[in-house]
Amino acid sequence: GGPRSVRPVCWKRAGGTKCVFCNDGKMKADNGVVECRVCRGAGLILCKKCSGSGYSKRL
Repeated sequence: GGPRSVRPVCWKRAGGTKCVFCNDGKMKADNGVVECRVCRGAGLILCKKCSGSGYSKRL
């Protein structure tokens, strides 16, 4: 038996975590509603390690 190829799965969920700084990518500002600067309007903060792919190493 040779070494099994194991895909390194990231410890965070692939979808990312909900951004707590905004509501669905929009945050309230003095001049109305603007795009969230933290998640860039995505509404989710993706894992920096896997960039949201769910794998800690690129396939």
